Amino acid sequence: MIKIGPAGVTDFGKAWDDGGKEKIVQIFIAHEDFIYSLQFLYVDQTGNLVLSDLHGGGFATSKFDVVKLDYPSEFITGISGCHGHVRCCRKKQILSITFTTNNRTYGPFGGCGGENDSSFRYQLGLDRPFGGFHGYSGNYVHAIGLYVKPMTTLSNVQEKVTLDYPSESLTGITGCYGWRNLVDGMYLNSIGVYVKPWTSVLDLDKAKIASGGGAAVAFSGPAAGGVAAAAAPAAAAVEEKKEEPKEESDDDMGFSLFD
Repeated sequence: MIKIGPAGVTDFGKAWDDGGKEKIVQIFIAHEDFIYSLQFLYVDQTGNLVLSDLHGGGFATSKFDVVKLDYPSEFITGISGCHGHVRCCRKKQILSITFTTNNRTYGPFGGCGGENDSSFRYQLGLDRPFGGFHGYSGNYVHAIGLYVKPMTTLSNVQEKVTLDYPSESLTGITGCYGWRNLVDGMYLNSIGVYVKPWTSVLDLDKAKIASGGGAAVAFSGPAAGGVAAAAAPAAAAVEEKKEEPKEESDDDMGFSLFD
């Protein structure tokens, strides 16, 4: 993993490292005009909830907040804030922090505004590269950074769609079919979907099965515990078919299958 930061001072307090603890469920923030302490609840590799060490001086402050992420669909995508001096301390510390996820922004917690305050901003994107936090703390949080997990495969080698299971599910497919000038090989000739009825009767209005461009779409008998929506017809064996190239025309027929 790539270690980013930390933002703040590293010559005061004690270093801490939560690298690899990326599945954050809750964040506990004690703060006033600065960040007094941070603590994280995360899911470990065995699926158990584990509370991290306390980073900072405890929770004896006038302000305390709990951030609860909608795990596993919600995840950390970045942090931002500022660091500088406060009246009571000689050393710089984290004055304000904001946590960003794929769903929303939490914070800012603490306070900024001094002329000599320094800001920081680490944004990671939506492909789950967050790999945990690290930093320095003593009586307060003096510095914070994070880990980034680099890509391990090229996503553009083969086109694919990854659903955010279990919060995301497939609701339909659309497309068209027709004749093209093809070389020898194997191709997708037809495609259809199975529809699971609610109880014993399928509500056709809610199924929203539509025909596009004049292509007929029909139901066949039950299969695999559901109702089979037949693939759009006339997409016959085309792998051996060779014809002159032609642009899309009125002969191409569309289809649309939605639940």
